[in-house]
Amino acid sequence: MNKIYKINPSLINKVAYRPLKRITIIFTLILLYFYFMQMQFYYQQKLETNTTYLPLIMPFVLLGLILFYSFRLRKRVYANLEILINDEGIQKSINYPMPSKVNFIDRLIINSANHLTSLYNNSLTWERITAIDEKPRDLYIKTVSANNFYGSGQIIIPKEIEQYEEIKKIIENHLNKNATNKTVTQHHQQ
Repeated sequence: MNKIYKINPSLINKVAYRPLKRITIIFTLILLYFYFMQMQFYYQQKLETNTTYLPLIMPFVLLGLILFYSFRLRKRVYANLEILINDEGIQKSINYPMPSKVNFIDRLIINSANHLTSLYNNSLTWERITAIDEKPRDLYIKTVSANNFYGSGQIIIPKEIEQYEEIKKIIENHLNKNATNKTVTQHHQQ
């Protein structure tokens, strides 16, 4: 059995934007806090406030550019994400086709995405998988050495992937098979 799963193309924007929402809210609140602190300073010093708009606008413009770049990068990552399930285990990889003509921004995004690919590519054998943890937006496939901080020892599958329930069922079947095999092995060793 060799089956490749990809994220539903109509849901790629949703998956790519998900983590950026939180970052946008946090940075906006921080920028507004500093702006109001600056305004308070100007009023206390009785300084001219006409120039106070530039320090507010520039961080928002910079934040907008960073978020735009991040969104395009994440979109490209999720558009090329593949989950391969076979008899040996499960593999998560990102495969980038390199277009023949690429503008500067897209080349920068592709190079960044290729650099980050090593963080996303991961494979686990069925024997190493010990648990699955279903979160509201993702399915975590974990091994004994799973580390949420570094992301090692686990594969995270977004729920927007095509045939999500089928993937979950396949993994649960292998987990049950592993548990049965371990129980039989332990019984024979005693």
